[in-house]
Amino acid sequence: MKFHHYGLIVSDIDTSIDRFKSFNYEMVIKDKDELQQAELSILENKHSRIELVCPFADNESLNKLLRNKSDNGYHLCFEVQDIDLTCKELKKNKIVLYEFSKPKPAKIFQQRRVAFYYINGMGLIEFLESGI
Repeated sequence: MKFHHYGLIVSDIDTSIDRFKSFNYEMVIKDKDELQQAELSILENKHSRIELVCPFADNESLNKLLRNKSDNGYHLCFEVQDIDLTCKELKKNKIVLYEFSKPKPAKIFQQRRVAFYYINGMGLIEFLESGI
């Protein structure tokens, strides 16, 4: 398991992209993903990677987060070989996972599976399968 990116929920993706460009980030990809019900963008610099998430109007769960937090960080993403195996290993170590979103392909990550879980003491965690 390795850290992959920090996810920010935003209300205006283009404004956020412009602001991150001022901090020497470059946009790698920007796309709309119907399964994730959001417009997504990945930005990188030499030191880090950020995912901007702008929910579609009908995405109730993400819009609720956006209303409660405004433009703000909302998840950490870890790249794993297998989401199901990772969850089993964490549960063996007495980590309680609350499923937020079942594993599904993510367009922005070349259809690799992603899943979201809430973990007490950590917040919302995304697992991204490495595709290896």
